[in-house]
Amino acid sequence: MELVRIESLTKNYGNLTALDNVSFEIKRGEIVGYLGPNGSGKTTTLQAITDLISIDEGNVYINQKNIASNKEKNISAVFDANGLYPRLTVQENLEFFTRLKGVGKKKGNELIDYFLSEFQLESRRNSIVKSLSKGMQRKLAIARALLFKPELLLLDEPFDGIDIESRDKIIKLIKKISKESQIAVFLTSHVMADIEELADKIIIINGGRIIKNDLRDNLLREPKIQCVHVRLAKAYEEKYLSEILAKFIDPQYFSVFPNEIIIKLNEEDADLDIPGLLFENNIKFVEIYNNKQNLTETYLNYIK
Repeated sequence: MELVRIESLTKNYGNLTALDNVSFEIKRGEIVGYLGPNGSGKTTTLQAITDLISIDEGNVYINQKNIASNKEKNISAVFDANGLYPRLTVQENLEFFTRLKGVGKKKGNELIDYFLSEFQLESRRNSIVKSLSKGMQRKLAIARALLFKPELLLLDEPFDGIDIESRDKIIKLIKKISKESQIAVFLTSHVMADIEELADKIIIINGGRIIKNDLRDNLLREPKIQCVHVRLAKAYEEKYLSEILAKFIDPQYFSVFPNEIIIKLNEEDADLDIPGLLFENNIKFVEIYNNKQNLTETYLNYIK
């Protein structure tokens, strides 16, 4: 059953069109991954759904009600700013939100105990939030967002700073709660593995336009793309990596991320000594592999 309907959404900032006739739907209990390069319109879409910005054309409906007039929308969001109170403890932060919702103390404490346990934050219950690591603060923000089982959960780079073990547990928990409570989840991430593991459906946006909207499994069944993946030993500036690679490879055949380089193979570059190229330019790497079909390759095929 449809929960969210985006109709012909357009947003301009001066001469820049951030969203250009964007339309899609999100069903109850569906997890949707929203992918696109920096500046493609992802954040603007999230802001439109939460009614944080005015839009020039189009409509956002939740429960068949226009977002602008729907005062009873049940949405939780975790954006870059976690929305936590840094001088309060973990317990006090969650208690504050239970009181805001008018939940009694006993029921509130039961909810808090459950989510602190699920998110492995029990031992930090009385810690001041600003003393927590970035990953722990992120976990607390997601726990707070799930506290009252919203109809729609918006997640922007949700696992930033979270260790692998906690990430896997949270992914399983989000999947479980989404299906059991029919919570729709709409998330963005630059880590393709997050989207690949979580999403039922994937929407790709580029230049403010939707260029693909399909089930994840359908995308992964598309023809295999031959790529070389380079996992870097540390994070590099994307501009720096691009400038070096462009000396040897046509820019349309590579994509760079802070910790990864992906190069599409073609006849001209088939004999390129990629390890040697990286070594000569003092780019340290830990792994090079190829021919592994995954969401990253499919995504890159659409945004090029």
